[in-house]
Amino acid sequence: MGLGRKSAFKGQDDPIAHMVELLAAEATNAGTPFSEAEKLALASGSSSSHLELETLAHEDFRQRAKKLIEQILERERRSATNEPKSFGNSLEWAGDGSYPEIVALTESVVLEMRKKLPRAARYWLWIKDGLQLMGCGLLVVLGMLAAVIVAGFVFHWK
Repeated sequence: MGLGRKSAFKGQDDPIAHMVELLAAEATNAGTPFSEAEKLALASGSSSSHLELETLAHEDFRQRAKKLIEQILERERRSATNEPKSFGNSLEWAGDGSYPEIVALTESVVLEMRKKLPRAARYWLWIKDGLQLMGCGLLVVLGMLAAVIVAGFVFHWK
């Protein structure tokens, strides 16, 4: 979750249901709509799947869902809009209380997409993350130093 950002959703289940609706709409547009059982399986936790399918059929369903998720995320990335209820932004709020199947699939798609990046781009992301971490650490140290100085002036420490 982003610091200082408020969720665009009312409750914990809203982002999950919204993600399932967006994915179901994408599946319908692709000509392969999801059944109600498949929608329930996406919204439920990975361990308590409502979908009673054979292993092969379940894996086919997962691959089809992953392909659709990748299409949605690519389209959102290309459009470069920052809609609060987009599929990618919904992921930020969907995994807070539980870990439904749709969150697990989306996270695996995001990781696969990141692995497809050229090596230099992946290294740049790691460097950027490291610099942000060091910057935050420096800010914490400076904040603690400022608190000690202010406390010294307030309590007349020598």
